[in-house]
Amino acid sequence: MSLRQSITTPGAQSEMNVKELTDDEAFDLFDQTAQDLLNISGDEFLRRWDAGEYAEGRQEPRIETMVIVLPLIRDFK
Repeated sequence: MSLRQSITTPGAQSEMNVKELTDDEAFDLFDQTAQDLLNISGDEFLRRWDAGEYAEGRQEPRIETMVIVLPLIRDFK
């Protein structure tokens, strides 16, 4: 897993460094995000997500953020 961010300015483009994440690092990031946003563990978020508990609140910004980082730990191919 890698994260890349490009910044484009008029007349120039530069790329920031790329950090390759191990599976453990990716889960740690996911877990920390769940703790910061929802005060629950990443495992608890996954349990609730899989049970459909967030279906109604999916438009809530904190849940949207978790949905954005979910591919860090789950492959949706």
